[in-house]
Amino acid sequence: MAFKHNTKLTATEIAQLWSAYMNSSMCKCIFTSFLATVEDSEIKEIISLGLETANSHQKKLISIFKSESFPIPYGFKVAEDVNVDAPRLFSDSFMLYFSYNMGIIAFNFYSLSKTLSVRSDINEYFSNCVQELDQFDTLTKNVLLSKGLFIRSPYLNPKKEVDFVNNKKFMAGWFGDKSP
Repeated sequence: MAFKHNTKLTATEIAQLWSAYMNSSMCKCIFTSFLATVEDSEIKEIISLGLETANSHQKKLISIFKSESFPIPYGFKVAEDVNVDAPRLFSDSFMLYFSYNMGIIAFNFYSLSKTLSVRSDINEYFSNCVQELDQFDTLTKNVLLSKGLFIRSPYLNPKKEVDFVNNKKFMAGWFGDKSP
């Protein structure tokens, strides 16, 4: 008995594609707003790349929805949701750091979406998104570092030897004489 493989989109794939569309439409609005007032040329390049990426993703998603005869989600719209003539609201450093954090969220989203997608074209789409966001993350980090804006995790000074807990008051040294 031969089995025919069902290549329809799964509910999970549809949900991830829909979410990706909504996220891309939101990013287009944010990056468009940022581009209207950003002054630093390096930061402007990052924001422009973010906008190009969001546009590219949205076009590909529209193509997927059309090929599956699905309606195009009604996402955020620059013409309806952004006033490009509004006065400057954020500093360049805030825009850069916000872009970096948006990239982290997108990187995590696309990584999860890739693991949830089974159909080869959808899996490949999300795989490409992960690669693009990896590059965006690296570029954004480099600009943050070059401007002295990257907030690093704290450093630890490791002990020279292994230490073992010998009694129930092992944290007493951290909280004075009282243990929790």
